[in-house]
Amino acid sequence: MKAKICKVCALSNIFCSQCLEKFEKGILNPMEVEIAKYLYEVEEKYKEIKNISLEEVSGVANDNLIVVVTSPQTLNPLLVATLSKYLSNKSGKNVKIVEKTKDIKRFISQIFYPAKISSLNQVWLPEGSYEYNIRINKEEVLKLNIDIKEIEKVISKFLSTNVRITID
Repeated sequence: MKAKICKVCALSNIFCSQCLEKFEKGILNPMEVEIAKYLYEVEEKYKEIKNISLEEVSGVANDNLIVVVTSPQTLNPLLVATLSKYLSNKSGKNVKIVEKTKDIKRFISQIFYPAKISSLNQVWLPEGSYEYNIRINKEEVLKLNIDIKEIEKVISKFLSTNVRITID
């Protein structure tokens, strides 16, 4: 597994000079250290973990985490569910694992799961930039246990552009 923190530092909680520098500069946050530690602990049990990269861990609201990983091949949904449950139990927070892909709609759909988005549009602005507008039905919002404004912030951060969620 690849992470912003090396395996030895994550498992021992004693940082080498490189990991300490990342931590001090804010490249590495305490949640990423914790999640990396838990993933390194089960790396031998679940062989597919060796191929993933831990991209980002973001806190959403009080007790929710979104963990973003990348993988050379599509991750097995059963493994994702198992790891989410394991990480939730270990961290005491509701953890959702999302696979970062170049397919923006698939990436966003994973964040919203089990709710389904109605549409995703890229809106071009007069100054030449763009933002994403995500539409979701009111009934689908009820399936979410995360505030819509929090989801907007997280998706905006991951996509490095403004995201607006519209409820129909």
